[in-house]
Amino acid sequence: KMSVSAVVRQICRGWSEPGRVQRGLYAGRGIVSGHNVGDDKLSPRKTNRRWLPNVQTKKFYSEVLGEIVKINVTTGALRCIDKAGGFDNYIMNTKPEKLNSERGEMLRLRMLEKLSSDDFSAATADASAAPAAGADTSKTA
Repeated sequence: KMSVSAVVRQICRGWSEPGRVQRGLYAGRGIVSGHNVGDDKLSPRKTNRRWLPNVQTKKFYSEVLGEIVKINVTTGALRCIDKAGGFDNYIMNTKPEKLNSERGEMLRLRMLEKLSSDDFSAATADASAAPAAGADTSKTA
């Protein structure tokens, strides 16, 4: 049986993104390079520059893992997380090519292991089968 990190490295083998992108959720964003061109129409002078992604450090609560995950995300990834319906849904339902992150793949594998464990299945089944405290269980027509 392979370790989680070995499986993640195998999945991420062909990715050519820098290390920082691999450790966060960048949602396809990355460093873009180009030129600043002067306002003067006569000057052909171009200076090199880079446009960096808008990266924020955020804490997300993972209901599946039952812990808080601190991770670097771009603002685009935050919008994707909101659209997916939460952090767990984004990690679980986003394709590995789109996620493009070793950290994201490691989180996905940890979530899959946790979901496949009997403890998690039994706990969620017990919680969904038991009625809420003080709830009226009698049916009235």
